[in-house]
Amino acid sequence: AKKALPRMLLEGVGGAYEPREEEGPLYQRAAVLCEVCQTVIWIVDEAQNLANYNLRRRFIHFSNESSRPIICASNEAQKFTEGDNQTKGRWGKPYILKPYSGDRLSPLLGYIDLLLPFPEKSDLALMDGPAKLIESKTGGILRDILKLVVRCSRREKKKKKSRLTMKDL
Repeated sequence: AKKALPRMLLEGVGGAYEPREEEGPLYQRAAVLCEVCQTVIWIVDEAQNLANYNLRRRFIHFSNESSRPIICASNEAQKFTEGDNQTKGRWGKPYILKPYSGDRLSPLLGYIDLLLPFPEKSDLALMDGPAKLIESKTGGILRDILKLVVRCSRREKKKKKSRLTMKDL
C-alpha cells in the first residue's frame, strides 16, 4: 500500500496516525519525530523490497527531510538501485557482513552482554562456552545471533534470572 512505508517510519519513532491521513503529512511527522526522539540513524532491512521507483523516490525524499544517515540492509543490494541512476549515485557500494566467528564473535558478544537487561554479567563472550555454542546454533549470522540472545533473554527475564547461562541458550 502507498502509505505503508511512511506509517512504518512514523511507528518507528513512536508516532501514531489516522487511517485516512495523507502520505505527505505522515512523512513530515516522521521526520519531526525523528528530530524530537534524537534518532541517530535509520536501519532499513530488506531494502530490495522497495522495488517500485516511486516508493524509492519517496524514501529518498524522507531521508533528505529527516537528515539522518540511513543504512539499508539487503541480501540483494543491487536490486535497490536497479534502473535508477540517481539512487545509485546516492548510495555507497555495498558492504557485505561476514559471519561472526572466533576472534570476531567474542567482542561482539561482549558488547551484547553489556546491553542485556540483567544485573550480572552473562559471559557470552567466553570462547570455550557460550560463544562456541552461539556460533554453532547461528552460523555466526548477526540476525540469528540477535534473535537467539533476545529470545533467551526475554524468557529468562520472565523467570527473574540474574543472567544468561549456557543452559539458557
